[in-house]
Amino acid sequence: MIALSQLKIRYKLPAFLVGFALLASAILVTVSTVNYQRNAWITVENRFESIAADRASVLEALFQTMRADVEVLAELPSTATAAQRISAAWSGVSDSPAETLRQMYISENPHPPHERFMMERAQKTIPYNIHHANFHPSFRSLLISKGYSDAYLVNIAGDVIYSVAKQDDYGSNLLSGPHQTSNLAATFKRIMTAAPEEVLFSDFEHFAPRDDTPMAFVGTQIVASSGQLVGVFILQIPDTLVSEIISPAEGLGVSTEVFVVGTDGKARSQSRFDDGHNVLEDLAFSLQERAATEPQIFDSNATGIRGKPVVAMARQLPIEEKVWILAVEQDRDEVLAPVRGDRMLLILTSLASALVMTGIGWWFARSFLKPIDGLCARMSEISEGQLDAPIPEADRADEFGHMGQILRTMQGDLQRAKDADAHRQHLQEQQAEVVRHISEGLVQVANGNLAHRITEPFDADYEKLRSDFNSALTELSDVVSQVTETADGIRSGADEISQASDDLSSRTESQAATLEETVAALDELTASVKSAAEGARNVEDIVKQARGEAEKSDEVVRNAVDAMTKIETSSAKISQIISVIDDISFQTNLLALNAGVEAARAGEAGRGFAVVASEVRGLAQRSSQAALEIKNLISESTQQVGEGVELVDAAGDSLRSIAERVSHISSLVSEIAQGATDQSAGLSEINDGMTQLDQVTQKNAAMVEESTAASHLLKSDANKLAELVSHFETGQASAPKRAQPADDRRPETPRASAHGEDIAFDPPPPIATSTGSAARDLWQDF
Repeated sequence: MIALSQLKIRYKLPAFLVGFALLASAILVTVSTVNYQRNAWITVENRFESIAADRASVLEALFQTMRADVEVLAELPSTATAAQRISAAWSGVSDSPAETLRQMYISENPHPPHERFMMERAQKTIPYNIHHANFHPSFRSLLISKGYSDAYLVNIAGDVIYSVAKQDDYGSNLLSGPHQTSNLAATFKRIMTAAPEEVLFSDFEHFAPRDDTPMAFVGTQIVASSGQLVGVFILQIPDTLVSEIISPAEGLGVSTEVFVVGTDGKARSQSRFDDGHNVLEDLAFSLQERAATEPQIFDSNATGIRGKPVVAMARQLPIEEKVWILAVEQDRDEVLAPVRGDRMLLILTSLASALVMTGIGWWFARSFLKPIDGLCARMSEISEGQLDAPIPEADRADEFGHMGQILRTMQGDLQRAKDADAHRQHLQEQQAEVVRHISEGLVQVANGNLAHRITEPFDADYEKLRSDFNSALTELSDVVSQVTETADGIRSGADEISQASDDLSSRTESQAATLEETVAALDELTASVKSAAEGARNVEDIVKQARGEAEKSDEVVRNAVDAMTKIETSSAKISQIISVIDDISFQTNLLALNAGVEAARAGEAGRGFAVVASEVRGLAQRSSQAALEIKNLISESTQQVGEGVELVDAAGDSLRSIAERVSHISSLVSEIAQGATDQSAGLSEINDGMTQLDQVTQKNAAMVEESTAASHLLKSDANKLAELVSHFETGQASAPKRAQPADDRRPETPRASAHGEDIAFDPPPPIATSTGSAARDLWQDF
């Protein structure tokens, strides 16, 4: 692809104009198409709203009419009378009234099945046929005028006792018969449990008695004037009533379709197209879910029930207690057909306008490019060196004339630049000559010849440069001579400083080694003293524990003495009690003896009492003997307790004496421990001072080594400086003076202060040298 910058303006300008025209046409077509399409959607939406509103209002009127018909007929006295009389006559027909009546009104009916309602009564003269003939014409006229499929009277037992159309459901029982699961039976059951005046509606379902044709039912209770429930009145609603309202093609487009669908997704109206859907057929309606939650929806990009792209609208349609969805849809191709026609016309018009713009753009580009070609030719001539060529475009009054004037000015500037370049060439030749002479002089200086001078004179503009160069060489020669003399003096002083530094370094190292040994010995002595102080503190703790144990033992002895005293007191009390028992035993013995005497006097009658008295006497004697033994034992125990008290008192005295001696030993050990601690603290301070002194000595040794390294480096640099200066030839005969010998004094060794602090000192300033290799080597050796 060719880059835009590589195209010439003669092609870009017409292309730009044509492209702009085409772009404007495309924008116009796009905006117009979108506008047309939006207007089309608005028009279709308004039309759909009108169609849906019309259909909804008619459908609502239909159901209101159904409700009114059911309410009016159920409230008529004639209906209640018909229900009562037909119900009473039903049970009197035969033992099987349903079969009998089906035989008379279905099997023997001379009319086709769809015209059985034309028969007013059967031939047999029975009450049922008489009542049927009286009420049938009015019910039949209702069906014919309103378009209902059938009307039923059902007794409270669930028997269909009357039907206008006389189909297969006539005579059946809706609670136990073959149609008990039909929507007719469901309607009856709901009505029986509802309020008396409530009208109930059952949605369309396939009805078996009608060959599975979709049917709906609406009904209510029949209540007599007395308030008694006498039956149920039900109307059968065909699906054609809804389809006739919803499906007419008047006012619709070719593909427009209006239909009703329930919340179950099944159709409630017949399609107006021959190949369309039937009632209760499942519909693939794309707005089904949204329509169930929104009152009204319009979608310009929906999918129709036939699977085609459509424009659709859906609105909710409340029918009794049900909610249906009324939908209108039309193929998008049909809706957008006018829009496509207008768009094609607009495209053709835009293309014609673009062609006209292309011609105008081409003519404009040609008139614009002609002066540009002339200016380009003039610039080519100037670039080839034709600085006197004429520029006719400069006489124009437009922008091209301004460009020509600028080009003419540039032509004069180039001519002046050409003259200046020739003058500059001459100056460059002069500069080259000056540079050659100065370069030769610098080569002589580089070779060490400071006596060289430029003798050939320069041009007037550069003569001062020659004079300054010669003066600089003279000054440099003098400086080098002075540096040579100074280098000799530095070398002599450096030798003396180096020798003194070596001596100082040796003495400092010896002093540092001696201090290290002293510090090590103090460390060992300090550790020993600390260990002795720690042992003394341990002994002090043990003695304190022994004293505490002795004091506790003295307390235990006192408690033991108190306990034995209490035992002695208790023994005395026990002795008293034993004495009382002994007295009691003695008195008992006397009483037993008297009893024995009295029993002997009583003779045979007192023999048993004598035996008892003898036994009591024996017991009293044994009690007295036992008490005597206990008393003796208590006496011995009391004597032994007294001896124990004396021994415990003696032990207590011994323990108190031990506690006093242990306390005295504890105080002596505490004094020893305190003395050891103080001695340890003093040695620690001495050790700290020696450590600080050792650190200061080590720092001094390091500083001396640095000074020694610096002096050796100064000596080396002085020698190098002398060698470098000797390279120059100054043209002067000079004898360098020898430097004065250095002062033979030695620097004092730093000493530790009385408080163990380091003496502050400033290290010597570093000596500037040409290289640091010698200093690094000496420091590495240290």
